[in-house]
Amino acid sequence: MASDRESLLDNYFKAIGMLVVAHTDLEGAMKAFANIMINQHEKTGEILTADLPFQPLKDKLVSLYCHFESDPEKSSRFRKLIEKASDLTGRRNEIIHSRWLLGPHSASKAAPIRLKATARMRGYRLEAERVELDGVKGIRTLIREIDATAMEIMETRAYWESDHPNRNK
Repeated sequence: MASDRESLLDNYFKAIGMLVVAHTDLEGAMKAFANIMINQHEKTGEILTADLPFQPLKDKLVSLYCHFESDPEKSSRFRKLIEKASDLTGRRNEIIHSRWLLGPHSASKAAPIRLKATARMRGYRLEAERVELDGVKGIRTLIREIDATAMEIMETRAYWESDHPNRNK
């Protein structure tokens, strides 16, 4: 029988796994969107985006969208949507690339501590914070909402139809 502490950590690890899947879905949707704008009938877009990490993918997708979208307000909204996705990706990365600990004397219901050590340009740094399970789930929910919004935009098909004024530029 699992202890309360093990059950608590299991809930966190399950939520983290679901967060990873949600983010992977978002990346897939972004790649599909870029693929359609690049070339809707061939694998060119898939070849160009298949191995792109999130940050370069985000930059290219925004550039493509702004190229095909002549309405500055729509471009601005899309840019903000993708920046929100980028912010959530940063938080997701903090969560999935951390160690998760419960102290030996922690109450069984206490949130675990996220530990992340870095040693980049600024020297050694250790981040430690308690992260509530709802916080992890909340990031996943926000990523899912962005994914759904991006899919709605993609489905309008107004930006990559062959008769769109910027299609052959």
